[in-house]
Amino acid sequence: MRSSVKGYLVLENGQVITGQAWGAQHEALCQWMFSTAMSGYVETVTNPAMAGQGLVMTYPLIGNYGCSREDFASDRPWVAAMVVREIAALASNFRNEITLDELLTLHDIPGLHGVDTRALVRLLRENGTMRGLLTFDAAQTIGTGLQASVERIKAYKTGSLVARVSKPGTIYHPEGKRRATVIDLGLTNGLLRRLIDMDFCVHTLPFDASPDTVLDSHPELIMFSDGPGAPQDYTVAIDTANTLSKQNVSMAGIGLGHLVIALSQGLPLHKLRVPCHGCYPIRDMQTQRVSIAAQGYEYCVTDAANAAKVTHLNITDNQIAGLQYHDKPIRTVQFQPQGRPGPLDATDWFDGLLA
Repeated sequence: MRSSVKGYLVLENGQVITGQAWGAQHEALCQWMFSTAMSGYVETVTNPAMAGQGLVMTYPLIGNYGCSREDFASDRPWVAAMVVREIAALASNFRNEITLDELLTLHDIPGLHGVDTRALVRLLRENGTMRGLLTFDAAQTIGTGLQASVERIKAYKTGSLVARVSKPGTIYHPEGKRRATVIDLGLTNGLLRRLIDMDFCVHTLPFDASPDTVLDSHPELIMFSDGPGAPQDYTVAIDTANTLSKQNVSMAGIGLGHLVIALSQGLPLHKLRVPCHGCYPIRDMQTQRVSIAAQGYEYCVTDAANAAKVTHLNITDNQIAGLQYHDKPIRTVQFQPQGRPGPLDATDWFDGLLA
């Protein structure tokens, strides 16, 4: 835990951040983002939507309540690396099963602590999304070594992250009275639990499932889950959503699923200079009720045009956060209505899925 080994985060602009090692001790080349969440670090690091991402936590003390597998968003951590101001030496919680340091070490995920995360987050805010190399080799941070590191960083591409996190088809809660088919772009345990609580028999399918395969499961609801990466890269899922939208079956999308469906309907997207990760206020445009919901996105729908009605708005940045498509039983949201991590304020969104 209290390692004396120095570590370095080299950013694509050549700036070097110094800290102390925790977790595994090997390099990690990835895209870096930050989360403003004050808690929920267990759910965040185990969320498949975090695959390929380096995570900076703005809250200064992380790991103080340990980790419980009951809180995992999936079966394993997905972050590529993690940077914190202070990693707790003691996990004080009767539910604790493994410390965060032990969890990251077990899954070979490196980290830095002792970093001025406020300064780092300010840098990420000013420069937007940045790629970076976490390394424990000081030679890669000076002179020609630094120059070579920056060249590697600038050449880095994430690849198909959804292909890494999507799983083969499985059936959950077979005794459910209703049938839902989930296209797994990075399905979380929280969403799965919510659908089971609604008494759905849930049939999950991989991200590249064909429309015929989806329809063969005879769903009353088709759900496109959240997941990692750039939505425009997943052309198979976009084409599938377009074909399925022409069927008389209720369809929904959350996070990445919201964006995939938007692209399938011809709506334009734009990339945010600074991704939005944390808990933020969402306004229901029909009731004017404001809810706090967990969010994690880098792309947004630019304009609903004449294809859909805006149902929710992110109050913080005024971005479209929810859509209901005209003349089609399709509802989607950018945020995480199921909570975990985050509040359960917006769970009523699920009530209208089959309406």
